[in-house]
Amino acid sequence: MGIVSAFCAVLLLSVGVYLTLKSGFFQFLRWRLIFRVTFKKLFKSRNLAGFKAMSIALGSTIGIGNIIGVAAAVIIGGPGAVFWMLMTGFAGMMIKFAEVYICVDEAKTAKRAFGGPMYVFKNRCSGIYKKFGNVFAAVTVLASFFAGNLMQSRSVYRFAKIGFDIGFWPVTLLIIPLLFVILIGKDRMYQNFSAAFVPLMSLFYIFSVLIIIFVNIENVPGAVLSVFQSAFGLKQAAGGFSGAVLSSALRTGVMKGLFTHEAGMGSSPIAHASTKDADPFCQGCWGIIEVFIDTVVVCMLTAVAVLSSPIYLNSNISDPFTLITEIFNSVFGTFGIKALSLSSCCFAFASIIGWSFYGLKALEFFSQKPVHKKIYVVIFLLTVPLSVLFDEGIIWILTDIFNSAMLIPNCCLLMCFGGESVETLAKIKKVLEIERPRAYNIPQRR
Repeated sequence: MGIVSAFCAVLLLSVGVYLTLKSGFFQFLRWRLIFRVTFKKLFKSRNLAGFKAMSIALGSTIGIGNIIGVAAAVIIGGPGAVFWMLMTGFAGMMIKFAEVYICVDEAKTAKRAFGGPMYVFKNRCSGIYKKFGNVFAAVTVLASFFAGNLMQSRSVYRFAKIGFDIGFWPVTLLIIPLLFVILIGKDRMYQNFSAAFVPLMSLFYIFSVLIIIFVNIENVPGAVLSVFQSAFGLKQAAGGFSGAVLSSALRTGVMKGLFTHEAGMGSSPIAHASTKDADPFCQGCWGIIEVFIDTVVVCMLTAVAVLSSPIYLNSNISDPFTLITEIFNSVFGTFGIKALSLSSCCFAFASIIGWSFYGLKALEFFSQKPVHKKIYVVIFLLTVPLSVLFDEGIIWILTDIFNSAMLIPNCCLLMCFGGESVETLAKIKKVLEIERPRAYNIPQRR
């Protein structure tokens, strides 16, 4: 699997660089526009549809890798690893925009309130490539059990025991009923839950990390400087790559590597395409925001907290979990362990919710019969308590396999099939210059 993961990482970076160049560095040069059509539009019109879709997708991407994984990257590759993780996040923003735009545009053209890469393969590709839609949908269903359930459920049980000494049965009796209510509900249930839960859990963790940074504020300038000083060394560059690999393995087992934000996997577009009256351009911008929050905000704040902590500076701890728990403990005491455990449990549970949504939507690609949904729900719920019986190493390997099977065809869709990604980025210029000056208050170029 090491060769497959390396190939997928190179493929993902190549797609990200290609789309960034084709878009004229859109994610760097158009931030005012991006925030205008997302948060400003949200507060002005109070239309939460796009925000809810982003919350579902963000809930599935933010995970324990944003906490433990960053520490792992620093341990393996040194401070320079943080720089390379940040660069992959910037590349991922354009990937996310393109894949979301393509899928939402296809769904809107077909006048459907749901979509995803499987529908793009089916309706916009020809010949054998149409069959890729069936493959992608089937793999997404399987990935929802491994990346989205087994790994995350194990994390919930683990951190509940560490932080609060809560055993197997209490955790199971808490998770199963809540998960059942969400699974049997309509899309609105997923959207409302994620829109309320994901921002709260993210803010709680961000607030905790900011306190750690403030306590060690005198070390912050040196920490930031060390990131850039060591970013281009051979060891640091190699460490940044393998550190991101370990980061993703600890968070969701999703594609060990540069995939903490899941850009290029084709999963997030399933949530965005399920938005009623979705606008492709607007939802694509929400996709950029999603990667920005996941990588630039959460991961980078965690990195600064680790690099500025005396625990990291004055010790040789080689285990990322021990390092991050010691850092929280040094600032908050025993409460720090509880705060870290609570954050990790919330992140893991949000990932379970997000991936169950992806799995159900992929299943509906084959059949929308209620009995098939019921079967999926039963299996998904049983997977939660059964997760403790699986070896983590096996789960990581299976997750790598299924998510590689999602990423490879989706990246090919962006790069090759029908020139969809190029067409999408060509439309950006048209949107900026012609079509939407009134809708988004974009001034005409002279």
